[in-house]
Amino acid sequence: MTKKPGYDSLAITYDSLIENSPYYVNIRAAEKKLLLNAIQKSSSRRFLDIGCGTGFALQVAALYGLEVYGVDPSVAMLEVARRRLDLLGFKKGHLINCRAENLSKMQEPFDIIVALGSVINHIDNWEAFFRSIQENSQKGTQLLLTVDNKLGLDAFTWAFYLFICGKYYGLSDLYKRLLAVKQNKPHLNEWTFKTLNNQNTVHLRYESPKKVFQLLEKYGFRTIKIMGTNCLASLSMATILSCEELFQQKTRVGSLLSSIDRQISKHVWPLSGNYVIWAERTN
Repeated sequence: MTKKPGYDSLAITYDSLIENSPYYVNIRAAEKKLLLNAIQKSSSRRFLDIGCGTGFALQVAALYGLEVYGVDPSVAMLEVARRRLDLLGFKKGHLINCRAENLSKMQEPFDIIVALGSVINHIDNWEAFFRSIQENSQKGTQLLLTVDNKLGLDAFTWAFYLFICGKYYGLSDLYKRLLAVKQNKPHLNEWTFKTLNNQNTVHLRYESPKKVFQLLEKYGFRTIKIMGTNCLASLSMATILSCEELFQQKTRVGSLLSSIDRQISKHVWPLSGNYVIWAERTN
């Protein structure tokens, strides 16, 4: 069987992965909340989803009557997104196979641009990413980004979880993150995941929150709102998986901790593993 690169091998199971994990459910809930707020605030007509994956945000925007465009480097992900749009009757959604930082200027600017699912962390050249957004936006364009924090609380709790499982590479990754903070450098890492037939690796880049806000300001965006996610989710997973009794009730416990997590993260987002930014172009 031919090995599928990166997210191509995850396309069929990606949505079930999201739906079955309290960690990802928290992120998706925050993304959807701010997405609906942005749609309602904007006199939206054209919608661009950078790194659209299987089409979660595209479906939401299409249901609100927007003209949707999706960009993703994974052909398999785009195929799933196309099927989902077709099932909803939106056969005119525009899907483009392209990396985010290589997206050229479109004929008309967009009213809303989103890059959810921590798309920015899959890109090494953040300047090129923001230039692409600037080229395809205009004054008043709403922008939503999900970003993984270089040294969020989840880095510590994930290292703890792996440690109690007898694995030490989490501690090594945490040390590298701390060193990157001390040296004021990005933290580069490889996420390895397994599917039924493949083991794949995806390259990731992490920066501090300060870097993101500097680039937003540089390219003409004003931050409207920030939501944190997953201050507790990794720790809850560590606790659940290390306790057989809790493991038997992991769904219930995970849901409870996720609910608490959502409330806490609103106020302590700089400590969170992920945070969602809602911004608006001002010039």
